[in-house]
Amino acid sequence: MYVTITYMRKAIIGYIAGIVDGEGTINIIHQKQPGKSNPRIHRLYVGIGTTNQESMQFIVNQLGFGYLRNKGSYPSRNGRKILYQIDFFGPPALQLLILIKKYLIIKKQQAEIGIKFQKELSRVRHQWQKNRIWIMPLCQKIRELNRFSGHSRPQRVPCPYKPQLVTIWNKGITNKQ
Repeated sequence: MYVTITYMRKAIIGYIAGIVDGEGTINIIHQKQPGKSNPRIHRLYVGIGTTNQESMQFIVNQLGFGYLRNKGSYPSRNGRKILYQIDFFGPPALQLLILIKKYLIIKKQQAEIGIKFQKELSRVRHQWQKNRIWIMPLCQKIRELNRFSGHSRPQRVPCPYKPQLVTIWNKGITNKQ
């Protein structure tokens, strides 16, 4: 019986990692704090969004933490669909990344940066000048990885049957002949 429980737990963690890899985001966000001497705080953020409420509720129930919310609706081919999102900030995001890191494929580097960020942040939280030295390169690296990790726009090449229109999305150039 113990082997089955362990196997099922690994399967569930793998499932959650797949959802994060495909539908999720891992980022370091900064939030403004009005009236504070330190105007910005940086936080580790992991978010998962999908239109299937049951799968989102399953993830929250299995993890035992996370905040499920209705993010609104958007138009689709079959009318309007509701988008559900789970948000993890700070230490809960760290727990999640440690749990799923070995199962991630696409977002593995972002997870490693996020883990490094959160562990270092807990160590030197109140030393703002020292934080700026190591936070900014991590923020830039994770932003760059997020920009090009499977979400880059497709590059269109000229069609031999329609040579009058060539569009290169990544360069933002449109040529008409």
